[in-house]
Amino acid sequence: ERNSNSAELLALDELKEKARTVFSKGLERASPLADLSVGNLVQLESHGLLQKAIIGNQDVDIAALIERLGNSDWVKQGLKYHEQDPETCPFCQQSTDYHFSESLASFFSDAYDNDIQALKALQDNYQRAADQLLAAIQRNVELGNPFLNLELFNAEAQVLSERLKGNLGVLGNKLAEPSRKVELEPVEPLLARLQKTVSEANDATSSHNQTVANIATERQRLTSQVWRYVLNEVTDDLSQYQEKWDQLNRAIQGMEGSLREKQQRRRELKEHIAEQEKQTTSIQPTITAINELLHKFGFHSFHLGEVDG
Repeated sequence: ERNSNSAELLALDELKEKARTVFSKGLERASPLADLSVGNLVQLESHGLLQKAIIGNQDVDIAALIERLGNSDWVKQGLKYHEQDPETCPFCQQSTDYHFSESLASFFSDAYDNDIQALKALQDNYQRAADQLLAAIQRNVELGNPFLNLELFNAEAQVLSERLKGNLGVLGNKLAEPSRKVELEPVEPLLARLQKTVSEANDATSSHNQTVANIATERQRLTSQVWRYVLNEVTDDLSQYQEKWDQLNRAIQGMEGSLREKQQRRRELKEHIAEQEKQTTSIQPTITAINELLHKFGFHSFHLGEVDG
């Protein structure tokens, strides 16, 4: 196992986490989360009307007076009351003539009205984009993805929701006072943090779903990774064991080699003795040969022996 295991070495906590998934009962696929898009919010936040002072026609004779008052928005609001009572000034309650009414109406020209309508459209578009984004966030929450850090996600979503609400309030103030220049707080950095949480959850979801699809392979892979971890933990012990085993093996091989040499020497000596006996005048070689012949033919109850002279 030590020599053949090439699995990836993982930390114990990671192995435990994988085991809870790979060997869990009722393992099922998880639904991925929808990516969050800022849509056209960034474009709306930089709309030119926000930094434009929307004021009336400067060519009208009362324009100088209104400019001196420094509050054309207040005059615009008074125009509504003057339309209801054209003979009375809505500001000082004195009598007015037709010329005053014409000047007041001319001050707020078609260009002014067009800017106001464009500003209202900007507000509606921003509201619509904000609602769509918050709805997408809520759908991700309701999806019940087990890999989503829900506490962090909800906290970031709440911050984003508050910023969107604040920007809509700024747009409302701009409509109430068109001459004011306003600036919206950017939502893109907040959305980027939310999307990071979504992406991390989706990465984990993809890995989980791959495990579900290849459960047998994943279990075998995890088993190999567990053995790899164990082998790594006992490396020193295994090295010591291997060293002792090698020493004993070398000793056994040496002893076996020595035994073979001695056995070979014994055979050589026996052959030498036999050869020497053949070369002597003794009858022992003849006795030995006859006894071997008798043994071959099954006569085991007696044998020849040499008798002293």
